[in-house]
Amino acid sequence: MNVPSLERLTSIDLYRLSGINRMLGIEYRTDMVRIVELECFGATFNKYKRRYRVRHHATVQFDANSGLEQKAACLRDHLHSHQVTTRYAAATVPQNRVKSVRAEIPSGVTDIDAWIEEHHETLLKLPVGFQELSYGYEIFGRTGSSISVEITFVKKNTDVEELRAFCKAANLDLLALGAGLRDALNSIWCTGGKSIARFHYFSQGFVLMTSLEDGRVVDRELVYEDQYSEPEEGGAVMAGEIPQAYRRTDTAFSPFAISTEYTLAAGLALKGILPELSPVDLLSPGDRDAMSTGFSKKIVQRAILICGAIVFFLLVAQTGASMYLQRQSELLDEKVLNAGSLDMDVAALEGQVNTLEKETRGGTALSYRSNIARVIHVLAEVTPEKVWLSKLTLSNTEKQKSTIVLSGYAKSNEHVAEFLNALGRDMTFSDIQLIRSGFPVQGEQLTAIQSRLPHCVTFSISCIVK
Repeated sequence: MNVPSLERLTSIDLYRLSGINRMLGIEYRTDMVRIVELECFGATFNKYKRRYRVRHHATVQFDANSGLEQKAACLRDHLHSHQVTTRYAAATVPQNRVKSVRAEIPSGVTDIDAWIEEHHETLLKLPVGFQELSYGYEIFGRTGSSISVEITFVKKNTDVEELRAFCKAANLDLLALGAGLRDALNSIWCTGGKSIARFHYFSQGFVLMTSLEDGRVVDRELVYEDQYSEPEEGGAVMAGEIPQAYRRTDTAFSPFAISTEYTLAAGLALKGILPELSPVDLLSPGDRDAMSTGFSKKIVQRAILICGAIVFFLLVAQTGASMYLQRQSELLDEKVLNAGSLDMDVAALEGQVNTLEKETRGGTALSYRSNIARVIHVLAEVTPEKVWLSKLTLSNTEKQKSTIVLSGYAKSNEHVAEFLNALGRDMTFSDIQLIRSGFPVQGEQLTAIQSRLPHCVTFSISCIVK
């Protein structure tokens, strides 16, 4: 069977979109199960170009006489102890409970399912109700007069329900149900073995011999192991519970570098991940429809969560960008404010210098001693940022010393303290005293720049000019 060439849309991996990227393959028997946990990687939008990795594989033994619940509990405990969290599984009905028949259907038949229902008793050679059966078929070839098919039957109320109940009791969702040993071939197709011409699988005393041509099944035959003989021309790839007489390294197939005994379990895991690999699935159409609906709901839920996450990220990004721009705007306003206040301070001080020069024009000794211009420049140098001078009062004390009272405003009292320290460090001033500092008092006139700083403090400082 070739992997079908489908349109791009049907290549989308709906399982991956719904959050399923791991699968358990379960080879079920009455006394044991072989399990393989397979994880897939690759492009979500092309499920035929994926890579696979075995995360866990094991054989779980149990008493063949134990009840179904006890067997499921053994598997459940094993999965829990090995931290296997995969909930989804594909299993197979044991080969000894499967009946496969070859049939030639007239080429004019358009509804193969209806033909099988009509002829099932003849095919099985048993008087059994069609409602008691589950079946699947695989087309091997077509001629002008007939369609060659292999039809696989199992009992619905015993074999199928037993596997469903077993998986349910083990807390697993059964996504696919194969028949017998045929799904061991899936491992060949997904591990680069499409050039194989003959594939022989050994298990439970049976040998399933499959002939292939260009990756397509052209014939399949089931024989008992004691009736098997290796082809004289050789060239058959073998897998499963290979008898010692036939076990050779050049012909034994090992899927994903694990033991060859796990070939069927690995193939079942692949069947669950990629149902197109095998045409026979014994789950009822109702079960498959329910699974499809469930996957669609999960896809919608994941899409809503992803869209919500994207919207949340965009909102956070927008909020962050707004906060950043607001902060940059505040810093720019402060720089503009500082630049504007400095210009006003210089203009005010220059005006006061002119007034003082006019007042002291008649006494040149006082002008030179106080050196007003030098004091103004020193004040401009020591005044820190966020401190602005609005008034300077100069008076003469005894012994011809000059006392200056500096009035202004600052962003906080800490900035006033910084200004006092700066004055103290300069050799031009001495006897520095803080007259007052605090919020503007009633009746105190504020400048236009002060009105832009609603939480500013005003201050007055006196000091003596050396």
